[in-house]
Amino acid sequence: MLHRTAISFLLITLCVVGAPWHTRATRTDASLPVQDQPLTISTTEVIQPGGGTVTNLTGRYQKGDRVVNLRAFTVKTEKSSIVGPPSPNSPEAATEEGYQPNADYYYSDSEMTKSDGTVMVEAVYEYEQPTSRSVLYITLGGVTLTFDLNTQEAVPISDSDQQRLDA
Repeated sequence: MLHRTAISFLLITLCVVGAPWHTRATRTDASLPVQDQPLTISTTEVIQPGGGTVTNLTGRYQKGDRVVNLRAFTVKTEKSSIVGPPSPNSPEAATEEGYQPNADYYYSDSEMTKSDGTVMVEAVYEYEQPTSRSVLYITLGGVTLTFDLNTQEAVPISDSDQQRLDA
């Protein structure tokens, strides 16, 4: 169950955060009054000097008296061109194709919080092309799950952390 939940959250997070949002203002449905819109999302993108972007996403989902706040930001650098053959450990030399952002460095941090500020779930993705690092961290109930996306392996957690997740 937890594995399925983690994968579902990962897919949603990567779709929301990894998608190239071109919206500059809050998305709304003009046919609904503001109080009847269950989801509002706002994104901004800032181009950094020397290349790269910083994208911020904020949002809110409300159904009745239940509120979930969304927050995400992504930092992405320009991909530098490679001179000569790729090193044996580089993603360009890999025989299997996996997800590789078109950047030398990519960092994304997303979280969902309750209206009182309690964090429900957080996901952090780090990618560094020069070191072939591709790691996803998901924090549920105060327990951080670490996934190495290059080896497709999860770092084991302690028995006490496993009990916290099962509770």
